Amino acid sequence: MRDPGFRPEIKNLYILGAGASYSASLKANKDAPSITPLDNNFCQRIHDLDYVRPNWIGKVVRRTKSMWIDNQPFITCGLESSIIRQLSHMHFFEKINRRRKIRFSSAEYLNDLAHIITFILQKCSDSNDDIYKKFANKVFPSRIPIDDGEMSRIITFNYDDLLDKHLLNRYSPERVYFDRLRKNRDSSARRTQIFREPLLLKLHGSITWRCTKEEFEKIIDHRSNNEDRYWINNIWYSDKSCPSPDDDESPCIVPPIPDKPMTQIRLFEFLWTRACEYLHEAENIIICGYSLPDTDALAMSLFGNLNNTRLKTVTVIDPDPSILQRWRELLITPSNSKARWIYHSDFREYVESL
Repeated sequence: MRDPGFRPEIKNLYILGAGASYSASLKANKDAPSITPLDNNFCQRIHDLDYVRPNWIGKVVRRTKSMWIDNQPFITCGLESSIIRQLSHMHFFEKINRRRKIRFSSAEYLNDLAHIITFILQKCSDSNDDIYKKFANKVFPSRIPIDDGEMSRIITFNYDDLLDKHLLNRYSPERVYFDRLRKNRDSSARRTQIFREPLLLKLHGSITWRCTKEEFEKIIDHRSNNEDRYWINNIWYSDKSCPSPDDDESPCIVPPIPDKPMTQIRLFEFLWTRACEYLHEAENIIICGYSLPDTDALAMSLFGNLNNTRLKTVTVIDPDPSILQRWRELLITPSNSKARWIYHSDFREYVESL
């Protein structure tokens, strides 16, 4: 982290989880494929995929289901717990019970999943009343320069690009995400502008970021000490249809694996460092639909080490009011004990009230 004098002064900091995208994409038909799935029904969405095109999707879905090892049915697991279970079993058979042959490596399995996740999320869309569009316009009013005066910023744990699309209508991908993001795979141009404070920190990557298949496997498998941090050589923006897992192109997302390599990958180290700085400097923190899973140890550390003397309010938006107490136990420290806490049960109503 930078010294306090070099950090930005943040007025409003929004923390978005899957619940925010689910609410913002909700339709009258709650089974519509255009609704962003929550973690607990993502495996069901994968299981039910039935598309003739693209040609690869049926093959990869069948392969994913046939490789499932656990006794508990795949569709009853949340996405995160299913990945943790599957990787644990694969590691066991690889190291202990070698008579049980595993056809795919962990990296190949996760590469398949990254493509399926991207395919599903590309089918999702904003609600008919454009909740995310309204949210983007209220957080970043067009009449106010984004770096002048009181700044707002967003941290998200979501892969989807429902919110991103509205920001990208007004700002470049480099400004929204990070300034080393290339315009396409073949671009070799150096960055012409430096944006030290991205508008949207996507801490687990994005379905619109691409890297080579080899780079993806390095992201997943990279284990090193801090002196050997890894830089992704080529990462570019793409809003095109998801490529096949057999192509030399992968979504640059970090699936919910037990040991996320965020601190060893320099890009994600930058994003998480900026997130920590934003949290330490924000006057108002607004948490929207993020359930704070116990399995994300790095996120627990991110929020559990808050040292913010500027903090005035914390707003929690979640249909489950019990999450409020969990956030209070995690965030309240002597430095911010006087901050006022506010609760809303519905993200859509909150956006309309802004």
